[in-house]
Amino acid sequence: MIAKRALLGTTLIAGGFMLSGANAATISCPASIEGNVTNTAACEYSDTANQDFLNTDPITVNQEAFFGFTDWEYADKADINDGISYDTAHDIGFTITGDAQSGSWAIDGTAWNDWDDIMMVFKDGANTTLVGYLLAESATGGTWSSPFEDDPFGVGNTRDVSHISAYVRGDGGVTVPEPGPLALMIGGLVGLGMTRRIRSRS
Repeated sequence: MIAKRALLGTTLIAGGFMLSGANAATISCPASIEGNVTNTAACEYSDTANQDFLNTDPITVNQEAFFGFTDWEYADKADINDGISYDTAHDIGFTITGDAQSGSWAIDGTAWNDWDDIMMVFKDGANTTLVGYLLAESATGGTWSSPFEDDPFGVGNTRDVSHISAYVRGDGGVTVPEPGPLALMIGGLVGLGMTRRIRSRS
């Protein structure tokens, strides 16, 4: 499934460049920071955006097309300074612990019933850009450390994290139920009745 996500993301990003030219985009993280958040499937950082605005249309993470998707919805934000999680209509129980350099993260396991993909986006500020981590399927917690390192940002000492936001997308694998035995039987009887009616007319 992760391979399919990566392939789809690459295809969508390539298509976006063909249609719109030099737009904002994301770049795969270097090895130095791709493992800074555990229990994740992928890491990307923006080549332009250092703020994750929610009052724009589309919101910043969709302008950047993190992991090839442009339908991300804002879920929660955890501010490093006070540790408060700002719940929204898409509350996934997102919480963090630690200081501005490292800590742990967690979400409610039930979040995966509602969403296909969940990502964490890290923000610092000037001279760095947004860094996103796509959570591994069914992951509910792990550790994190600041991704704002000298590689790839050229900042010398590792920078503090300002806040971490959570975004969600998809429908959690909801599928249209197949017709039950009763529905199939009724459909067959209706078809049989129509066939008999046509024959009687002829």
